[in-house]
Amino acid sequence: MICRIGREITLVAIAALAAFGAQAQSSVTITGNVDAGYQSVKTDYGNATSASVRSVSNGTQNTNNVTFRLTEDLGGGLKASALYELDFDATGGYNFTSQNTGTTNTASAPTTAEVFVAVAGGFGEIKAGNANLPTFGAQAARSAFGTKIGGGYGDNAQLGTKVLRAQGATQYLTPAIAGFQGAVAYKPKTVAAAQSATAAEVVAAGDITDYSLTYVNGPLKAVVSNYKQTNTLKQTQFAVNYVLGKATLIAGMHNEKSDGTATAADKSGNNIGLKYALTANVTLLAQHTTLNDKLTANKDKKIDGIGAQYALSKRTNAYVRYVTETNDNNGTGATDKSKVTTTLVGLAHAF
Repeated sequence: MICRIGREITLVAIAALAAFGAQAQSSVTITGNVDAGYQSVKTDYGNATSASVRSVSNGTQNTNNVTFRLTEDLGGGLKASALYELDFDATGGYNFTSQNTGTTNTASAPTTAEVFVAVAGGFGEIKAGNANLPTFGAQAARSAFGTKIGGGYGDNAQLGTKVLRAQGATQYLTPAIAGFQGAVAYKPKTVAAAQSATAAEVVAAGDITDYSLTYVNGPLKAVVSNYKQTNTLKQTQFAVNYVLGKATLIAGMHNEKSDGTATAADKSGNNIGLKYALTANVTLLAQHTTLNDKLTANKDKKIDGIGAQYALSKRTNAYVRYVTETNDNNGTGATDKSKVTTTLVGLAHAF
């Protein structure tokens, strides 16, 4: 009898340990991209002169990065996770000229990009740290070229003032319900000097609120977002993707204004794009984007891009791209860009 009881206790203990081990399962995944190529950039200036620069390009299709993802099953339907993204320059120290700024840059040490810790369950997901903001997802969804050359993201600003991340923000994502998923992020204001008995508080940057609603139903994906930084910027984005056979049709629009005491922004823009799977290995891309500057300077912009990707494997592809950017009323000086033409070819590998 004693032996039998001892065996039962042992079996219960083993079962309890097994259950605990199942609940505490964790994993670490390492992924990333390496993307480099060659680009030729010709810039026409307002004084009727031009200049051409040929260089090794860094990350013109994908952002070069190494990303660590950590997940742990907490049991009871809960999961903890963390992400750390480290971006790097694939040119290995070679000087290259930025298409957007026209300045020569030297490769620098890897930089920390997206970083957050999160907990998820049936309630949705909560992230804290420096996660990509909801509006970033809307901007990226608008472009056939994502956030890279040809789409108008970033310094070109055809997709609106660049919105990416906010250090120290907290973000909540709802569970997907009937195809809808919401997201909201908030970052408190940055205080340069706290209020004292003799001086008022000095705010270095206003608080940020950002929210989006995404709808996915079969071939259709639509995203609407609204971003606001107090006393800086207000921006609304809309993007839609529709898969029609071998083609993905893309369209988007945005409107932005300065908020509060800021006066630098009053713009709107729209775009149409296309991705077409010509064969199992070849994908064609095209996009037309315009920016309407409503300020007195009226510096309207237009960017047109065409490109192709050739899949050498599931993780490696070669690509070519031709992009023209025109700027209205940008000035007549030797540094005022009226047109920028970029031709590039590259190789990208994901791991």
